[in-house]
Amino acid sequence: MELKKYQQEASDQLDRWLRELAEARVKSEEVARALVGIWDDVPLMMRDFPAEAWENLRTNGYLPDSVRLRDTPYRQRTTGSGEPLPHACLKIPTGGGKTLMGAVAVERILRSRVAQTGLVLWIVPTKAIYAQTRAALWNREHPYRERLDFASGGRVKVMEKDDRFTIDDVRNHLCVMLLMLSSANKLKNKDFLRMFRDSGRYEGFFPEDGNALAEGDFGTRYPSLEREGLEQRVKHSLFNVFKLTRPIVILDEAHKAYGKNQGKAQEYAHAISRMDPSVVVELSATPNANISNLLVDVTGKALQEEQMIKLPIQVRTTGSSTDWRHALSIARERLESLTDAAGEFESDSGRYIRPIAVVRAENTGKNQRDGVNIHVEDVRDELINQGVSPEAIRVKSSENDELGREDLINERERSAVTWVLTKDALKEGWDCPFAYVLVLLDTTKAKIAITQMVGRVMRMPQVEFTGIHELDQCYVICHDADVHHTVEYVRAGLQEEGMEDLGGHVNGDSGESRMRTIRVERRQRFSDLEIFLPKVLHRDGNGGLRDLDYDRDILAGIDWRKLRVDSPQPVLTRPSSGGFAAVSLDGDTPDVEDHYGDASNEIDVGYFTRHLNHLIPNPWVCASVVTCAIDKLLTDDRVDASHVNARRSVYAELFRRALFEQIDGLAFDLFDGKLRSGDVVFDLTAKEANYKVALGFDEVAPKDEPPLVCATRPMQQSLFEPILKRDFNNLEADFAIYMDCQDAIIWWHRVAASQRSGYYLRGWRRDRMFPDFVAMSADSGKMDAYRKMLLVFETKGAHLAGNEDTEYKRKLLKLLQDAYNGDLPTRGHYRIRGGTPDGTFRMVMSNEFDLAFEGTPVADSSR
Repeated sequence: MELKKYQQEASDQLDRWLRELAEARVKSEEVARALVGIWDDVPLMMRDFPAEAWENLRTNGYLPDSVRLRDTPYRQRTTGSGEPLPHACLKIPTGGGKTLMGAVAVERILRSRVAQTGLVLWIVPTKAIYAQTRAALWNREHPYRERLDFASGGRVKVMEKDDRFTIDDVRNHLCVMLLMLSSANKLKNKDFLRMFRDSGRYEGFFPEDGNALAEGDFGTRYPSLEREGLEQRVKHSLFNVFKLTRPIVILDEAHKAYGKNQGKAQEYAHAISRMDPSVVVELSATPNANISNLLVDVTGKALQEEQMIKLPIQVRTTGSSTDWRHALSIARERLESLTDAAGEFESDSGRYIRPIAVVRAENTGKNQRDGVNIHVEDVRDELINQGVSPEAIRVKSSENDELGREDLINERERSAVTWVLTKDALKEGWDCPFAYVLVLLDTTKAKIAITQMVGRVMRMPQVEFTGIHELDQCYVICHDADVHHTVEYVRAGLQEEGMEDLGGHVNGDSGESRMRTIRVERRQRFSDLEIFLPKVLHRDGNGGLRDLDYDRDILAGIDWRKLRVDSPQPVLTRPSSGGFAAVSLDGDTPDVEDHYGDASNEIDVGYFTRHLNHLIPNPWVCASVVTCAIDKLLTDDRVDASHVNARRSVYAELFRRALFEQIDGLAFDLFDGKLRSGDVVFDLTAKEANYKVALGFDEVAPKDEPPLVCATRPMQQSLFEPILKRDFNNLEADFAIYMDCQDAIIWWHRVAASQRSGYYLRGWRRDRMFPDFVAMSADSGKMDAYRKMLLVFETKGAHLAGNEDTEYKRKLLKLLQDAYNGDLPTRGHYRIRGGTPDGTFRMVMSNEFDLAFEGTPVADSSR
């Protein structure tokens, strides 16, 4: 499963944190060794490597703005053994893939340690999420499980807290144990206390009973273990197994664990720390700033830009004088309209969408149908009375689960369900992308219901906008409620889901709506101009030009026979001290081969092929390349099949990096060669084939949305007006203001806001590049100036200098600049330059605004 842009950035941030932790740990251990004999116990502040790593991230500008700008302090924790505990939180809105990022976090942590085995505690807050996560982890085809399989070399073992497991399981597998929040919450909770009970379930972790010598040696080596009796015998408990194995802890929905009471939050954090985890990664939509270290902060806008959610949210209410059946009738009419639109859309596009309504009633119990409160069976009867087919209606409650495992989105099976009736069963752990309409009939708990359930109808089918306004938004219909209050409840719900920045996308059905449709148009002096922007075009063989197609024009032209993976150095490094603490009865730590080995003497080439076929589409070619690489690896006397099997995810990653570099180099050579030969064209010769900038477009925005201003004055040089502040992040806003103050700028335009302009560049990689700005400059800043120049800019924060994405875009922009300006030699291609401006295509770092205009009329103008 390919990660979204914000997920990949979060993954990169995890890698960055883990690297800083590793470097800080090494320094900490050096300090501790140097102080041996001076202090019996080195103070925590001198060995707190997680705090040092965190401050390094802060110093280098890598922490989120919400942490850096508020100067949020590092929240220190220690394990039950008194060791510093690395912990970080990923803030990801509901529907943004928190659980997937949990699996990615495990993958990255294991990769940083070399070892691919050990114990993961995956803690979830509710039964619904527990069941959902358990089903996903058991399913080998699910993206979560695929990530973990890749991380462990296919040796995942999913467990629950009452399962038996041995030390060999933890040595030879990635054991993922699911725990309910109640099992790790509150020191007096009975489920938590069960972990302290003596048990014979954990073979090999503890000395055999009666072996006093082994018991004594064991207690000396692990002094922090729980004990019992006068003899202080080490308990053979699950809790002690945790302390021995130093598990990775993934805390899903961490805000539910910590809650809003700071005392209880600290108590729960302490309960987790007592288990001696090696690292804690929290996943939360609304982190507790007083308890968590915020490493990643994903906004609702990031989900919107990735087309993951439906917006805006249309709110409609019915008054107290109307019957609840009227609200149901409104919902039915809305659903019928959506169904018609979805049918037409499928006919035109082939994409299958079947809109569903979710209805929250007041009661669901068998004995609760009292004729006073609205029962789900009352709702069912009314829907049937309004003409809805009984087969289209399902009840989902703790007592009556008519949905079961029915697949609501399978195109081939085409479920008949279009109405789901519930009370609380769907408030979490259920977010079907076909759900469009939320109907709330419970008037007494409207605020709570909306807050808990608004996220259930926000997911976008197939994670791609339809382009049909009606199908790209969702709907909330509330009976007997004030529209003003309901709109605020929906906004509060968005805040609970981690999307507080999208509160302006809530529309009420009265004049109170904060939203308005704004017509954004060219400034008067540019209204008559035809403005074309150059696209990367490919000759079609008939003398015409078309958009460059990566699969057809780049991938198909690569000579796969040239691929060779030079065998990497054998991975023989012992796992870091933060890994699994091996336990043996003779007091010796097993060597790395015994600890992480795999008994199999056959190497599964298919495993490597499956994880590399996104780079090499032909599986036979991929298998051939992998086989050659493994054969080279096996020529080393230190390497055999069991060694490769034990580290196959590490080797797969090494192979991937080597192949990516080669394929990227071959693709670049192909692309560059086509630019030089004229097969690929990047200029304005064929105007109609290039991108024509529109005269205007509509934008939905809050009525009180402020404009972007330059100091105290409105923007003066933007191609369009009005310019809304919400369309810019901080860096983009600063650069736009900087451009607007330059005398030589004729006009500038922010082209990539929500990708609404449709303008993009292509290169030798699959992903399209959406530049942030285009502009036109001239010597005198006048339209008829002699020397004009087209400017295309991509902006990046200074902390991203040197990363792979930045360097690719920098290289692509330079190559396209040379092609546009005619600096590349071409054959058989006549370039028309008369009246067409030269071009500057550049990467602009946040600390290098002045360098953006070197060699342009802007650089020569007074400022």
